[in-house]
Amino acid sequence: MSVRFNKMDPRGTMELLLRHGAHVNAYDKGSWTALTECAFYGMKEAAELLLAHGAHVDGKPGKDDPASGNNPGLEVLHQSPLIVCARESWNEELICLLLEKGADVHCKNTDGKTIQELAAATKRGVVLDALAQLDKQQWEEVTATELWDESKSFFEARS
Repeated sequence: MSVRFNKMDPRGTMELLLRHGAHVNAYDKGSWTALTECAFYGMKEAAELLLAHGAHVDGKPGKDDPASGNNPGLEVLHQSPLIVCARESWNEELICLLLEKGADVHCKNTDGKTIQELAAATKRGVVLDALAQLDKQQWEEVTATELWDESKSFFEARS
């Protein structure tokens, strides 16, 4: 059900498609779901609609995804909506929504950076605060609070 958003009403289009049976986790040719498209363009309201209809927050194919059986490499090709949002739109409200809905905080971009590292490097306090509020069991090495403290110290020393 992936749709391009730049010249249309994404929420209205998605509501129409969902009412008529579109699969909320379907992939396009680039292995993106509609949720990944929302992340790219920073469309929080459209993302909320998709998540309410069962979109996979990490954009990973599930057993019920129509494309999975025809494309066994889809698991490898997918891109996390969380990382796509951090790379493209940096819509902090959308990133926080994805985190609230259980997005994988350990997923990495093509440079091997996690959302914590990206947020600390770009001084995204809202995102770091949201990460700090997540269950501490999700952290393996460094907490978001520590990253935030380190990034503040780094930028204060440069000022």
